[in-house]
Amino acid sequence: VRNRTSIEAVIREYGLTAEDLRMAPLDAVLAPIKAVWKALTSRAGAGGVLPSDAELMNEKVEAFNKSLGVEVLRSKAADTTSNLIDVHLTGTDKYTVQGALDMLLNMYQGRDRAREDALVHEAVGLLQAQTQGALDELNRYEQAYVEYSTGPAAQALAGQQLRNPGEAAPGGVSPPTAKLRG
Repeated sequence: VRNRTSIEAVIREYGLTAEDLRMAPLDAVLAPIKAVWKALTSRAGAGGVLPSDAELMNEKVEAFNKSLGVEVLRSKAADTTSNLIDVHLTGTDKYTVQGALDMLLNMYQGRDRAREDALVHEAVGLLQAQTQGALDELNRYEQAYVEYSTGPAAQALAGQQLRNPGEAAPGGVSPPTAKLRG
């Protein structure tokens, strides 16, 4: 959920500033004062240097992370954790925060689905390779059987088939017989 790329996308989409995000009510009260102070102390030409876009984004991401809460919920049925998480975001405008959190969670679910899809494709590829290997081995055994059953040994035995035990095979060769001692 705390993926920086996703957070930056949400910040850009909603035009969030560090002041839009807060952890405590005191931060919301102090935000305008901090903004004025920052503007006064960071003017270019007055000895200060304007912050870069990267620095501003870092500040926004840090504020977003501070205002984002993620907790694993305890199972009500057992003394273990469940597979549920509580994700909440605090900010000064509840509609903006609601939309931002919705976008962040949708991006998280999309990444999760993409990861699952990748695992499924990997498993399918592995199973296909194993299946192909088994088919190749079966084909080799089948070919060996065909060669054995049509080879010289099979041709030598071809006319030696018996119709009934003790009866001569076609071709006039008498079958081997055993004499019982009596």
